[in-house]
Amino acid sequence: MPYQPTVLMTAIDHSPEKSTGAAAVQRVSARPEQAALVDAVRTLYPLHHATSTRPPLKTSDLSEMHGQRVTMLFSNTGNLFNAPQLIAVQGRIVTHALTPLGLIHKGRRTRGTEITESNLVDAVPGWGDTAVNELRTRLAKTHALFPDTIAPLTAEVLDTIPPTNHSTDSPPVTTVLLTSTQLPGEERVHGCLRLITDRTPNPGDNAGDILNNVLITPPSYLTSEHGSIHTSQLPRNTAVLPTVTPLSLATALDLAHDINHQDPARSYLQALAALTPRP
Repeated sequence: MPYQPTVLMTAIDHSPEKSTGAAAVQRVSARPEQAALVDAVRTLYPLHHATSTRPPLKTSDLSEMHGQRVTMLFSNTGNLFNAPQLIAVQGRIVTHALTPLGLIHKGRRTRGTEITESNLVDAVPGWGDTAVNELRTRLAKTHALFPDTIAPLTAEVLDTIPPTNHSTDSPPVTTVLLTSTQLPGEERVHGCLRLITDRTPNPGDNAGDILNNVLITPPSYLTSEHGSIHTSQLPRNTAVLPTVTPLSLATALDLAHDINHQDPARSYLQALAALTPRP
């Protein structure tokens, strides 16, 4: 049987569903909230595992490994739903001057995957269950930064956000969203947290209501800041996180300040831990 990569984390949901006949059919779909989580885990993985002696892996680190057996952790959206996945692929590094850096899959002579900065997450030497399980363990540690339970962003969730109270300058955070954002012409940044305090109704405008929030971003070109966003501007791939309550606007602003003015990676991880309940 031809070798198949191992899917370690995916936004694709396989839900069994009974048919009216004797056979059962399987419903396959991509879950937007799970997609937000997979993208966030991929973004945080190198920050979470980086140390002074083991910086985030770069393609240049593989340039001297031609022919070596490795098991690589890739981010991948090559599926019917264009849904994010994290997969372990066993193969041999190929580094020819006239071809892109690549990984020829185990048991193949030509079939492989081009290795780029955007799809490369991690790598361990060797093949087999030990190598795959090492990547599985590392990935699970980053996944564990997030709550076990996440929920999709629905109209019902938005309706629970309280309307703006103009009698207070410091409304509490009521909803935490795991999402992504970008500036025009720039790459999308995943793993962003929007700490929603209140909602300003905006009837008659197709842009939707205005959500006042504090944006918390992982290290990127973005700035963590206080602002607002229309509901129509929220990406489809957004998850609702359970929150630690109460959380004041002042505390949320302090978290944003620390990310902007201290160690961004460490401050973001500390903010995530402060915002989400731990077991």
